[in-house]
Amino acid sequence: MSPAPSPLPPGLGRSFSVAEAREAGVPEGRLRRRDLEAPFWGVRTRRAVRGAAVDGAGTALVDGAAARHRELMDAYGRRMPAHAFFTGLSALVGWLALLPEPSPLLEVGTLLPHRAARGVGVHGRQFAPHLVSVRTQEGMRLTSPASTWILLAPTLALRDLVAVGSLLITPPRGTGGRIVAPPLTNLDELRAATAASPRTGVAAARRALELIRPGARSRTEVHLWLALVEASLPEPEFDVPVYDSAGSLIGIFDLGFPGRAVLVEYQGDYHRLSPDAWARDIAKRQRAREAGFTVVEITRRELYPDPALAVARVARALS
Repeated sequence: MSPAPSPLPPGLGRSFSVAEAREAGVPEGRLRRRDLEAPFWGVRTRRAVRGAAVDGAGTALVDGAAARHRELMDAYGRRMPAHAFFTGLSALVGWLALLPEPSPLLEVGTLLPHRAARGVGVHGRQFAPHLVSVRTQEGMRLTSPASTWILLAPTLALRDLVAVGSLLITPPRGTGGRIVAPPLTNLDELRAATAASPRTGVAAARRALELIRPGARSRTEVHLWLALVEASLPEPEFDVPVYDSAGSLIGIFDLGFPGRAVLVEYQGDYHRLSPDAWARDIAKRQRAREAGFTVVEITRRELYPDPALAVARVARALS
């Protein structure tokens, strides 16, 4: 049995370039040990045990595919040219930690006249400068949220295009349900990106704009919302605060119907990942019922692949 690899210098992060390792005094042979991966030329990444609980949408609260994609972005960032940026699904991972469909390649963009990025594991794309805007998020260059959204319009299913747009225009909440930051973009910016785009997918983007609403907290919530709206039920609102008779906040619920004491909550697999959050939600729903609300809890088996059962349960509660 070979001896365990020697510890790496503490200054090297999860991903690092070979040049950084050499400067830190790491021997060449150490860079070939099996506890390190070489996802790109001149880059090393520490291996990790990965896994995620997957919900019925194909993604989980802890999205293993998105997390792995982000690791690769961090690694490629060690050698990415200064003029390059992440785009498409890679940019979406950077903004929302969301990967609606499998993506084995990093999407890397450049502005003309720069050449498209090339290499194993990379899909290079060139853009005219007036067609995309680029922003920096956590030290990473990404197409802006609005540019990212319109670039995904030709390839994403309509329900995911609506979901991504809804998540991008929703401000994040912190402890106690407080809004802690502005949204990443807004409907006006999404409309402007659509109007400026000569690309295929504009028709899908225009249709999605009619359905995008603020307040969604997950892709699955949007899928549920769309199923209810497409079934001609009254349009629910996202992110609904509910109060008891004394005016105290009971909690914020996934969906609610204006003028109706009916709330809808999607039950994901997070009880396996966060038992404390699961217990808090059970208490929240019980308090809402005691305050006179009907709370419909929808599971992934009721929503996917056919949402008919989920729609029928909500329709009964509204009748």
